[in-house]
Amino acid sequence: MQSSLPKLLTGRFLVVLFVGLLTVVVTEAPAHACRCRDLSLPQKVNAADGIFSGTVSMASGPTASGNKRQMMSYDVKVDRVYKGDDLVLPVLTVKSIANESACGLTGMAADSRYLFFVRRHGDNLLANSCGGTGPATTAKTQKLVALRGQGQTPTPPAPEEPVFTPVDGADPLPLARLAAPGAALLLLGLLGLAVFGVLGRSRP
Repeated sequence: MQSSLPKLLTGRFLVVLFVGLLTVVVTEAPAHACRCRDLSLPQKVNAADGIFSGTVSMASGPTASGNKRQMMSYDVKVDRVYKGDDLVLPVLTVKSIANESACGLTGMAADSRYLFFVRRHGDNLLANSCGGTGPATTAKTQKLVALRGQGQTPTPPAPEEPVFTPVDGADPLPLARLAAPGAALLLLGLLGLAVFGVLGRSRP
């Protein structure tokens, strides 16, 4: 009986120690970690409003948005558009929540190339880590091309046609009135030449 007591105490000590370590691990884990639905690439393609590849030229933020969420903003030099005919522009701006635990894109580096799967929200293009956005690896790009084709290259927007706005009360002058000052000066010049000619001939 006495020999089994130390073993019993040792067993209980190990159980308490294990429970304590497990509690520490759970406590140190993020309270609200990002959780994404397990979607296939075709499902992510269908869910996105636009898909394109490009290089991040500038990252800025976090800045507060209208709903007081901190947002990151990424300027992207687009090199290929796979979905979204109205997104065929050389430069696009993508925004994301500046919180990794909320599935935001916080670690995107400048001069790095990514595939962007974006959703429209008003005039903004939004992306997160669950929608498919990530480094433009060869394997992922090939799978995307197999689904969407080669895509299209971005084109700069066409220049706007100049618009002439008439100003109230500024009607154009008739041609005769525009030419009158010049004609008067010409007449004065001719009269001056005639006078000097007469004077020159009248001298002895």
